[in-house]
Amino acid sequence: MRRKLFVLTLLTLLLMPGLHALAQGGPSTVTIALTDDPPSGDPHKTRGANGGHLLFNLFDGLVALSGDMTAITPALATSWERLDDTTWKFVLRQGVTFHNGEPFTAAAVKYTIERMLDPNAVRFNNDYKQIGEVDILDDYTVVIHTRVPDPNFLGNLSSLHMVPPVYTSSISEAEFSAHPVGTGPYKFVEWVLGQRLVLEANDDYWGGRPSVDRLVFRPIPEASTRLAELQAGTVDIIVGLNYDAIPLVNADPNLRAEANTGRRTVFMHMDLLAGAEPLQDVRVRQAMSYAIDRQLLIDSVLNGYGTPLATFFRTEMAGYSPDFQPYPYDPERAKELLAEAGYPNGFDIRFMTSAGMINKGVEVVEAIGAMLGDVGIRVEVLSVALQVMRDMYIGNPDPGGGNVEPLFIFNYGTPTADATSPLNALIKTGGIETFMHDPVFDALIDRYASEMNTEVRNQVAYEIQEKLYNELPLIALYLQLDVYGVNERLDWKARKDEYVLGRDITIR
Repeated sequence: MRRKLFVLTLLTLLLMPGLHALAQGGPSTVTIALTDDPPSGDPHKTRGANGGHLLFNLFDGLVALSGDMTAITPALATSWERLDDTTWKFVLRQGVTFHNGEPFTAAAVKYTIERMLDPNAVRFNNDYKQIGEVDILDDYTVVIHTRVPDPNFLGNLSSLHMVPPVYTSSISEAEFSAHPVGTGPYKFVEWVLGQRLVLEANDDYWGGRPSVDRLVFRPIPEASTRLAELQAGTVDIIVGLNYDAIPLVNADPNLRAEANTGRRTVFMHMDLLAGAEPLQDVRVRQAMSYAIDRQLLIDSVLNGYGTPLATFFRTEMAGYSPDFQPYPYDPERAKELLAEAGYPNGFDIRFMTSAGMINKGVEVVEAIGAMLGDVGIRVEVLSVALQVMRDMYIGNPDPGGGNVEPLFIFNYGTPTADATSPLNALIKTGGIETFMHDPVFDALIDRYASEMNTEVRNQVAYEIQEKLYNELPLIALYLQLDVYGVNERLDWKARKDEYVLGRDITIR
């Protein structure tokens, strides 16, 4: 019965009007299966992995970050100069137009930055709040002032995507999100939520027309369905390839698995403002960390694909210290700490997850729940759709209102080799994904974010890591390996920044 249902489903997919033609439309169409729809087409309102696949094909920043996240290169700015610690001058690329024909000039830079920093709107602006005034010197020269020194300023600019002032200001934010316009290598064509998002090559792209004419992104939340469609040839790339399926994909002469070490740190996040009372006690949080066997989790659930973490500082991040190692698995110590905190018999708690939040998101949380159960913490696992979870925890308008589940699996993939972004988003008061308030952390983060002296900055980073490790406002688990399934007809390599970009793809 299951086999018959699978065959019928696959036939239905193949016979959907236009779908098979899009997936197999010759050498000019590539179809990518995502875990969900992008959250938005507005680069100033959201990002995330699924959002980035759309945004980094449609939009450009003043600068670009290489796929391995090591080099900053010119994009809409051809050159730049740091005039002093808080002043940057940019010379803009001439002759660039937005997809709707509007010219890209200094006015677009000023408008974009002011829009991103609009205090009366929800914005994905944690990485840009330090920006102050923007001065237009002429149509192709701007000076950007920062309120404080920012050692990661240029890296952050790679994700500050430019938008057309006339078009953007003439429609609602919802309309812009549904019909985005940028300067990027691909232009928006169509978006049918839950079915497909279609982009076409920009013939006039300043960086040269990409070789693939059309990109089709399809949201397919279920990993096994994504794999089935890859095997059937109805999609060319699938993200979030289940680790269990890697040998199966590599055994198929028409397919291969592509992987990169990735940038997403996976952790147990929690509500420390209005969440469950036991979580407010640091001894309970430490007990939970001791109760988790990270290596066993990686080996048994993730097939060995992952690296245990002590904090969300990755090894390449500015100020990373190897002095902090992942908490050892010590269930007896966990039980002692629970007893000291007044919970000798443990407690009950809800733990939210989504299959799309991380690779094998439900299985990972179920395994952690079992480990916590071994020390007396009884976990109720709640699995929801990815977008439901994102809407609940990202940009929550009332983070102290107790309107979220107390414990939830989360990840963060900072776009640069710097910890400022996750610190601002996850730990600092008012961050877009912050559910805590700690003035000491706030002050340390401000120092780390603005210190230009490397030696001093590294010392501040050490203090932050020490506080993260000891106080556990979130419990770091592992660095996720990003794995994709790819049709052999494509020449494409997985990027560390995890985005599938049409300009990186050629047809063999």
